[in-house]
Amino acid sequence: MKKNLYYKLRRYFGLRAFTFIELLNEYFILIKHMGTAHNLYEDKDKLKARIVMNAHSIEKGLSLKNIKLGYGKPKILMLLKDLSHYYELFKDEQLLVFCLSIIKSYIEYNKSHGVEDKDIINAYNKTENLLTVKKEELDYLNGGYFKTSKEKIHKYAKIDYLNFVKNRHSIRNFTGNKIDTELINKALEIATFTPSACNRQPWGNHIFLDKNKIEQIIEFQTGARQFKDGLACVILVTSKYSSFFGGEYHQPFVNGGLYAMNLMFALHSLGLGTTPLNMGFTAKKLKKLKNICEIEDNEAPIVLIGVGEIAEELSIATSSRFKYSDYTKFY
Repeated sequence: MKKNLYYKLRRYFGLRAFTFIELLNEYFILIKHMGTAHNLYEDKDKLKARIVMNAHSIEKGLSLKNIKLGYGKPKILMLLKDLSHYYELFKDEQLLVFCLSIIKSYIEYNKSHGVEDKDIINAYNKTENLLTVKKEELDYLNGGYFKTSKEKIHKYAKIDYLNFVKNRHSIRNFTGNKIDTELINKALEIATFTPSACNRQPWGNHIFLDKNKIEQIIEFQTGARQFKDGLACVILVTSKYSSFFGGEYHQPFVNGGLYAMNLMFALHSLGLGTTPLNMGFTAKKLKKLKNICEIEDNEAPIVLIGVGEIAEELSIATSSRFKYSDYTKFY
């Protein structure tokens, strides 16, 4: 009787102690990389995140049905001040062009409706003068807004999406052949269009093509040991804590998860097989994985994706799905 009580108490308190230690580890990471950091103006990732957030709020305003002329002046002036400071520290031409194009679009829209703000125009011109490259060289970063139509959206939305997703499976039968890295690059390009909170795009990719490195990672992860020899590539998707603030502590995983799924669909669309590999590790084990993969402390590992050429004939785990009505409520 006493022995049973001892085991029950040990299990009761042991599980709670384990959970507390894991949460404490996560707490220290969040404190270090999230929140309204006192060193905001020296932290590259944190300052960039705030700049992109504010730029997107201006851009978003231009996409509304009823646009209030002259909206957001204090935010734009703060944005230009932050942008100048950021550029002086980090010489990031891309972010400068990206944000200036949004503000230029804002200025031109207001001007077309008879509204000109000298403070914004002067601050914009002053910041634009910092550029050392021609904006045309980075025209893919043009922001603001553009016109489209319901017809055009529907035109490109009409694909057999149900069968596309039903025929994406977690593959465990690969040929072991090398794959064209251009296919990987194409999939990465497609995945850039994943939506993210305030367009912050916090994700990162660590792509491993070396067989020895792949084996090292898989041996550590353990979930793909039986088919590791068939893998041609392993991608570790990460998401930066420092792209978020305060109550957004779940957002690295939400945004990273959205990106990872889009990347797997992109790889699937190009004929490559994928299998997501679980990252549900203890803090101690995650730290070891970060060392193996040489990723920064600021990056939250989201998922490992095994990639390879699909075998001609293969077996697939059925993985039946529960009815969505079992976990869905309409209000």
